[in-house]
Amino acid sequence: MSKKNQNYTNRKQNRFQPERMRGNVFVNNSGKQWLPGENGRAAKVERLLRGAKEEKKEIASTIKAKKHFSNHGEASFMSCIGEIPDEWGTTRISNVISKVKEQNKNGKEKQALQFTYGEIIPKKDFDADKEEYVAKTMLTYNLVQPGDIILNCLNLNYDFVTQRIGLVKDSGAITSAYIAMRCNTEKLSSEYAAYFFKACDACKIFHTMGSGVRKTLTFTELQKKEIPLPPLPEQQRIADFLDTKCGILDRTIDAVSRQIEDLEKYKKALITKTVTKGICKKGEPERTMKDSGVEWIGEVPEEWDVKRNSLNFDIRKTIVGENWSNMQLLSLTTNGVKNITIDDQVGKRPKTLATYQIAHKHDIVMCLFDLDASAVFSGLCKKNGIISPAYKLLKCKNGMFPPYAEYYFRAVFDGRKYKKYAKSIRYTISTNDFMHLKMPVPPFAEQQQIADYLDEKCKNIDNRVQKRRQQLEWLKEYKKSLIFDYVTGKKRVEK
Repeated sequence: MSKKNQNYTNRKQNRFQPERMRGNVFVNNSGKQWLPGENGRAAKVERLLRGAKEEKKEIASTIKAKKHFSNHGEASFMSCIGEIPDEWGTTRISNVISKVKEQNKNGKEKQALQFTYGEIIPKKDFDADKEEYVAKTMLTYNLVQPGDIILNCLNLNYDFVTQRIGLVKDSGAITSAYIAMRCNTEKLSSEYAAYFFKACDACKIFHTMGSGVRKTLTFTELQKKEIPLPPLPEQQRIADFLDTKCGILDRTIDAVSRQIEDLEKYKKALITKTVTKGICKKGEPERTMKDSGVEWIGEVPEEWDVKRNSLNFDIRKTIVGENWSNMQLLSLTTNGVKNITIDDQVGKRPKTLATYQIAHKHDIVMCLFDLDASAVFSGLCKKNGIISPAYKLLKCKNGMFPPYAEYYFRAVFDGRKYKKYAKSIRYTISTNDFMHLKMPVPPFAEQQQIADYLDEKCKNIDNRVQKRRQQLEWLKEYKKSLIFDYVTGKKRVEK
């Protein structure tokens, strides 16, 4: 194995794995304590960010003469580009790009392609000979080849489509719902054209195009647009330069994304281990354990109790009535129970909230339905208010510390431990079944210690995640601006 491949393998092996936690901390292959993201890769990301920010400050001083294009009307590529180098030309898309019209009518092409996160890749686990419906559908697919450009031309005014442009790298068939385009390579480099369209997509120029309910763009309309046309050798230099730079950025973006993923996994594993095993600090002797009688919990410290939820909580439901307008509206979110206004509610807004229930400070809000979804199912009320009657409100009995209980239920729901008890189409746990389930109950003082410990640790992890998310956002924006600057001649690639 080459040194490069070995280094990559080592990085993959060093990724966070819950089973490699020692006590309440994670250890790497060398047995050293660390948090995901505290490694050489993190330092490399920091260095790249510093260098990129310095480069971002530079002005395109290499451009000696420029042309300026007047506004060509709404939905114009040139209107968002501004000035280009004097030696560059312009042309209509129809002069250098044609639409791919050949379809897979005879069904000979068995390789189906899909558009995923800006990449055109072969479909996996797919057999056109066996999947009859898909095979018939493929007869209407467009036949494409390496170098073709794919444009997702649907829902052009929606931001949820984050990548609209892809460059084909493998021959195959792709749905005709997209526009498939082929460049006249004697005039226009496919790689340069793909980067140019990506730059236009980044500045949302496609948002102004299209028609109909779904804001769909046709090639007939697109081909009328004017685009810049640098000399062909410069087009290739730009594409090669951006391939290198974007490759580095993509690897860095992937590294930061994996750091975020590892930190989130570590946080979940830390919460789960602490609320079921207690705090185990370095140098302290191992605690005597006993079987909890609950399969997913396993052993718990010997001095802990294991009780049914009915002994730890009361469920209360007090309807607010006509006094609702004088109460603070609450919502269960990914960041806990938060204050909202009636205008913040998603979907159809009710005229009255008289059917909502009163939530008290230190109540635990529980969502006991849709347990198969990736949603939030519990949160701790930090102040009084009203909340949807669809939720259950738990009042802690004596001996149960609310913040500890909230951390425990977060571990339960993050691990989908209650899903197997759910019934019906919406994966719902009945109140009786929920109250019958058991949970570990440490001594009250230790519950407080666990909650305080997790508050501190989770805050530290959340801060790291926030920093990584900011880096990720900056890297993505930098990549967009880098592509735009070079495909429009704001910056030049040296010969």
